Amino acid sequence: MRINRQSQLVAGKVLLFFFGASILFHGLVMTGTIDFHMVWGGRLKSWEEMMVFEIISLMINVLFLWITAQRIAFIRRLFPLWLLQGLFGLMTVVFVLNTLGNLVSLNQLEMLIFTPVTAISAVCCLLLVFRKELK
Repeated sequence: MRINRQSQLVAGKVLLFFFGASILFHGLVMTGTIDFHMVWGGRLKSWEEMMVFEIISLMINVLFLWITAQRIAFIRRLFPLWLLQGLFGLMTVVFVLNTLGNLVSLNQLEMLIFTPVTAISAVCCLLLVFRKELK
């Protein structure tokens, strides 16, 4: 498969936008601005349970944003390219599974909004698995 540098840069920028928006979204859930029953498939039972899941989600999104920024040379790379490629392979799997989870969400709005976002994220991550220096 032939992937050009421009496609990878666009994929990386889309991911930066999604991760930034996700960080904001999860912050709004944690402050109670957005009802926590809208996330995690509508399966959370308490405020305390939500906080644990949201803190974990927030940390993962910050990590994914940081990894993406390194991969597209938006910030200085601390990890070797082969490791970043491997991490994007794992992220692709995470987003494919997340897409499947969103498809069976008990919350219709979550299913309609986040299924396409996670599917697009999976494709973008897959594009960043391929070896291209993006300096």
